[in-house]
Amino acid sequence: MNSTSKNKFPSFSQWRKLPTFLSFREKIVFFLFLFVFIGSAIFLYAKNTNIVPSKGGTITEGVLGSPRFLNPVYADANDVDRDLTQLLFAGLMKYDEQGEVVPDLAKELRIEEGGKVYELELKEKLHWSNGTAFSVDDVLFTITTIQDPRYKSPIRANWIGVQVEKVSETTVRFRLQEPFAPFPERLTLKIIPAHIWQEISPENFALSVYNLKPVGMGPYRLKEITRDDRSGTIQKVELSTNPRYHGDKPFIQTVVFKFFESEKSMRDAFERGDITSFAAVLQTQKQSLFSRTELHEFRIPRYFAIFFNLGITTDSAVRSKDMRRIFRDTIDRQKLVETLFEKFGSVVNSPVLPTVFGLQEEEQEPLDEEGIISLARAAGYENVEGRFLKVQSTGGIQHDLQIGSKGEDVTKLQQCLAKDKEVYPEGTVSGTFGPSTRQAVIKFQEKYADEILKPIGLTAGTGKAGQGTRDVLNRLCFPESLVSTPLKITLHTLNEYPLKETAEALKQQWEDKGISVELKIQTSLDLERDTIKPRNYEALLFGEILGLIPDPFPFWHSSQKRDPGLNLTGYENKEVDKLLEQARKEVDAEKRKESLEKLQTSLLKDIPAIFLYDTNYLYVTSPSIKGIKGALIADPSQRFSSVTKWYINTARAWK
Repeated sequence: MNSTSKNKFPSFSQWRKLPTFLSFREKIVFFLFLFVFIGSAIFLYAKNTNIVPSKGGTITEGVLGSPRFLNPVYADANDVDRDLTQLLFAGLMKYDEQGEVVPDLAKELRIEEGGKVYELELKEKLHWSNGTAFSVDDVLFTITTIQDPRYKSPIRANWIGVQVEKVSETTVRFRLQEPFAPFPERLTLKIIPAHIWQEISPENFALSVYNLKPVGMGPYRLKEITRDDRSGTIQKVELSTNPRYHGDKPFIQTVVFKFFESEKSMRDAFERGDITSFAAVLQTQKQSLFSRTELHEFRIPRYFAIFFNLGITTDSAVRSKDMRRIFRDTIDRQKLVETLFEKFGSVVNSPVLPTVFGLQEEEQEPLDEEGIISLARAAGYENVEGRFLKVQSTGGIQHDLQIGSKGEDVTKLQQCLAKDKEVYPEGTVSGTFGPSTRQAVIKFQEKYADEILKPIGLTAGTGKAGQGTRDVLNRLCFPESLVSTPLKITLHTLNEYPLKETAEALKQQWEDKGISVELKIQTSLDLERDTIKPRNYEALLFGEILGLIPDPFPFWHSSQKRDPGLNLTGYENKEVDKLLEQARKEVDAEKRKESLEKLQTSLLKDIPAIFLYDTNYLYVTSPSIKGIKGALIADPSQRFSSVTKWYINTARAWK
């Protein structure tokens, strides 16, 4: 046997014969060492490797509604379109996992001239999903298209007055008429490809087949749209990863959207396993469902509130600040939140969301029951057997009276006072309000001080027969002319969860405190057309979203009182207007906080609205989907902002 054969490693068949050459004890030792070796190898492998996400898997997302425009020019009007464009397109800027606005298609943002100029340097060698090169011309085309009224984009108002210019092949500049601190959020707008859309006329833009054949730069691209054979309605949209995506490539290779007409049918589909994720509505969810799934909570910078119409022309209690305080302090907001949302909601006390944006929260001390009754009495309302009633005369003394007054009301006043000899010993009835009548009125006011003087903070009579004095005189002397009017409020809101349920809970709370309530629950179309646009309401239950860089200007500035402005209360305060203008212009975050805190103080003092609560956005997924982290998001579609980090499959990798 030569040297080569001597050094040859044993074959598998030779190893199989090894046990025949070993004694029983040698076999035990051999297999013991073999097991130790294999165990050590497994231990060392596990110790020196990590479980990491790997590519593969499919998410099947259930959503209510159906897609219409997979086009950022129009997508903002439809929740489904927003979800899909979030995955299919990219913007110059984007939101990261912490809710910060960071570069996306841009590599650098420069803010100049005190916030009036925003200049962006674009990343190079980027491509659309069809392989065409991306350029600064695509940015200019997107903005100018949205600005053109012929295209009827729902976000056109966001870009009015913004000049966009091409500085170089890789630089674009936005020039504003005045500084606007939240402008970086506007730059998260998804860009559309000029080479696809520039030959399509404004009249045909919304009709183009490309609205459902998108070419984008997002992490996914369109793979297939499935329609119902008979109705032609879209049943399913399938996306696959975009190989030309400029960011981190997604782990999950396929995202399928299935469309439903009702929350129940979507939930049933999840329980059958037909979908793996959907946005939950607390009204129709059960804790048993949540316990079998992964529940992710996202927070949106919004609040739901009751907006009082301060400009209402009818004789309404909401015109009085004191009455608005009564409406506010007869609501138990904590009970409201616990009843409607359990642990998935939180009380909101301020229009600037201090707990979200790190502001100093304003302390509010609500009135106790005695304080509420006293404040109501000062406005002419008495608490009668648990109900607030204003007793008014239709035939007694109708007008305020003082020295020099003459006429029938003075005669009635003197006749009433003369019935009490301690108050008006002279008893003269002349029809002329003179010094002796004035002295009698003073005595009468001080005799009934608890009803007349105390509610308005006085201890001595004034000698003037005003509303409070007349109410007592009419009650004592002209009871047949008295009419009881309940304290009442009419509340409009939308016939959708949770607004309808909130309105019903508010009605119950207010009526338990003695306030009559009329609810007007309307469809979305009716509420917008007949109520909000003409400002035809006494009080409106509605929600508002501030954005991740808060800009309360549209909701409280006096210039926004009329439609299409969003100042739903008609609130007007010159000092507040200045604070709102400062806050939206101030690029420095700390200085902006100072303006917002002062704004908060003024609004809470004036009570143009009652701030109620916010609810978390609940996203339900199969436990197999990992990597989702709840965070602060600008709107529900932003739940996909970190989709590239989601995963289903895993593998081991060396440390």
